[in-house]
Amino acid sequence: MRPAALTFPLTFQHDIKAGTQSPWEHQFKNTHGHTFKIVTVSYFPYIDYYKNEDIPGSTVTLRDSLDTRIIQTISGKLNFTYVVREEPERSWGLETNGKFSGMMGQLQREESDFCTESAPTPGRLRVIEYARGYPADEMSLTSLKPSLLPQHTALVRPFLGEVWVGVALGVVVWSVTVWILQRMLNFITGGQEVSFVKVMFYGWGALLEQPPDDPSKTISGQMLVGWWLVFCLVISTGFRSALIAHLTVQSTTKPIETLEDLVKLDDWKWGTEEKLYKGAVIEYFTRNSDPVVKKILANLEILGSEDALNKIVKGGYTLICFNDYISVIVASRYTDGQGRTPYYISRKGFSVFANLGWAFRKGAPFYNRFNLLLNRLEDAGITSYWTYDVLRKRIKENRAMSKTSEEAAQTGIFQNTSEDGKVSRHLWAASFTWCVDMFGTRGVAAVNMFNSRDVLAENVHWCCLVCLCTGRGGSLSGYLHIKGSTPKEIHEDMVATLQDNAPSYSLVKIGQLTPNRAETAWKMTLVNEGLPLSPLKKSSTKSMTCCSQIGI
Repeated sequence: MRPAALTFPLTFQHDIKAGTQSPWEHQFKNTHGHTFKIVTVSYFPYIDYYKNEDIPGSTVTLRDSLDTRIIQTISGKLNFTYVVREEPERSWGLETNGKFSGMMGQLQREESDFCTESAPTPGRLRVIEYARGYPADEMSLTSLKPSLLPQHTALVRPFLGEVWVGVALGVVVWSVTVWILQRMLNFITGGQEVSFVKVMFYGWGALLEQPPDDPSKTISGQMLVGWWLVFCLVISTGFRSALIAHLTVQSTTKPIETLEDLVKLDDWKWGTEEKLYKGAVIEYFTRNSDPVVKKILANLEILGSEDALNKIVKGGYTLICFNDYISVIVASRYTDGQGRTPYYISRKGFSVFANLGWAFRKGAPFYNRFNLLLNRLEDAGITSYWTYDVLRKRIKENRAMSKTSEEAAQTGIFQNTSEDGKVSRHLWAASFTWCVDMFGTRGVAAVNMFNSRDVLAENVHWCCLVCLCTGRGGSLSGYLHIKGSTPKEIHEDMVATLQDNAPSYSLVKIGQLTPNRAETAWKMTLVNEGLPLSPLKKSSTKSMTCCSQIGI
């Protein structure tokens, strides 16, 4: 005979000491369409939904999220249906005199069968059954992306301050030792004295690879000089290689990675997401005895993530939030098509929860079966894969809907926050110089394309430096003529950039072409490319000015 549908309350009391299970345990492999009451609070990527009605405690329609996939999988396995409602206060639950609010309160009063993602605490475990579902998300620090260090400090950055002090003391100690040995020799033999200044200059000169005459007269002094030269070789080689590295890849300020880094900053503020500062998160900060956490709590602001991100752009602010939650927001709305964003999310997070999972009302007979299936999903790696897949799909959907590039242009969040674009334009300037000098008229065509896009319109100074460093002054003149600058303007720009190294006005003025020669060069270019002859435009005349500098 087919068993009847489950119409009785699904609850029982089992003997914990004896370890016995429910006498109906075998029935929960198939619940025969029983409807479970689920209570939830939105927290992506774990659970997300649309509200069916704009009233507290209304039913919701689940969106693609981790718990949504788990519920759909388990419901198919155990043959049950469900009704999901949002917790009216959007709270996980805090304990007051033994009674809980939020979702924990509904489970304690047996108004719901189980809830989605929640964290275990000692107080909660007294009134609920807890099933571990997946690893807890860590809290991370979101701040403004580290800024570039000043270029002029690259000369001293290869060595730490302690190393510089050690080198200076080494020069002094070595110089004093050599000078004392020479004085003792002169006192014994009566030879010519060597001044301390000469010995000191020799020590510094050896470090600069420009040593004066050897001041040593004895074998012991020459040994000291020899070892000093070895020392200078090691120091100079290390300094040179480190300097090249610092000039090639410009260093940035130290990012904020931990709470300890945060509290050390002067005139700095921080806050956390108001939607997630509830339940176990409040307990973590209020009951933590760590002095750093106490200082964080004393100055902690509670605000929305959008307001916090706007404060971060202005500087001097950090958002403390769960990593996956804030990563989706930043990647969806504040990252352009090239992956650039003004925000930096710390790589070192800190754990607030031991883990996350589902909570069930005390004594629920179906708890063991649900707990078994949740553990199987996690142990098989399905939970981790679903978490990654949900995050990836949501970011893709949000980017398609929000049109990030247009929003970024309106809000200006990408202005003055990153040097990526500047580095890219510097490379364009170098590419322009190489293109014109190596490929002749074909290079002029490429330059004309660059000019139409205004790629190099703001990089005259960098192009000057590249051209003069490579001995390509002609290409520089051609580029400036493409800009439409007069010889006087070109010379003034060079003087402003290169100062004493700028060429004279007469040399700049020589680099101009007559229209007839430009017309001839234009026609030669069209013939060589197999293109029909066409009238020379004004912009093309300017481009042909560059031909005189590359030998056409």
